[in-house]
Amino acid sequence: MRVLIDWNITRKLCFLTDFLHVPQTTGEYYQPVGCSDRISDLQRRSEDAYKHNLRLIRADMPPEPWPHVIRVAAICPVRRWGEGVLRTVTYLADSMDYPCRIVLLNCDSALSEGECREVLGPLGRLDNVTVITPPAPGLPHTSFTSAPPRLWMRTATSWLDRA
Repeated sequence: MRVLIDWNITRKLCFLTDFLHVPQTTGEYYQPVGCSDRISDLQRRSEDAYKHNLRLIRADMPPEPWPHVIRVAAICPVRRWGEGVLRTVTYLADSMDYPCRIVLLNCDSALSEGECREVLGPLGRLDNVTVITPPAPGLPHTSFTSAPPRLWMRTATSWLDRA
């Protein structure tokens, strides 16, 4: 993490406690009008690197329990690992302001978890992205892709509880 360190600390505190309003000035921030050599300004020059830094921050959650944040996961069954999955994970990672785990159910039995993460590139290394290939309860492993979506959800939930 290179920038937004204060924001990340504040964000993590929200998981654990409420904030108290103090009706006085408790800090001052300096914002230059022209060019700046501040690390925040320098890091924003590379939009891709800056966005990925935001993703890293959002993916970095404090240890549970979280008394002030409900645990949420977006569960996405994936049959084909390609650009569509990459676009979906990018969208979720960039758009979800609420702390959220992104769980990708690998329905392609030809690919291992590592190969799936390789398709995702840097997104596959985020702490909040999980790739699982769960066997469907009562079904042979190869039948998972033909199982009804409700079964996927139940399987994913039981795997999340163990994670």
